[in-house]
Amino acid sequence: MTAEEIVLLHTCLQIGGILFIILFLGIYYQTRKSMRWATTKGKILSSSISSWNMSGEVEKLHETKIEYQYEVDGRLYSSKRVYYGDWLATNSLSYVKKITEGYGIKPSCVVYYNPRKPQNAVLIKGIAPPVYSLLVFGLVLIGADICIYLFF
Repeated sequence: MTAEEIVLLHTCLQIGGILFIILFLGIYYQTRKSMRWATTKGKILSSSISSWNMSGEVEKLHETKIEYQYEVDGRLYSSKRVYYGDWLATNSLSYVKKITEGYGIKPSCVVYYNPRKPQNAVLIKGIAPPVYSLLVFGLVLIGADICIYLFF
């Protein structure tokens, strides 16, 4: 590797690692705020699992798709946010099935909503396991950057 290539790799690993950690911290901040939100009863409208393969990958990725309605102060809202970071796909079908089966179509569920902005709601408070992958990946990139810095 030339010195220019090492500098470029060093920069990309630093920026990538920092971006993943910042993304994790943003989700962490949102989940901390949601821990103090009010609750109301909601109704699950649809509950399914979306699965797909990345190009060239053998293992499938899975995502929970849940839509629900809830009422706050006489106004009806709907949402598809299960938890903060639910857009992150996972290769753990059992994890996604557990969430989806727990929120099958049923007459009522607990919805946590922001009293100041009732359109912001989640079904699950706290950080879900797939969100930690952002932190881990960011730390791995920074660790790889440190190794390149020390050994090249």
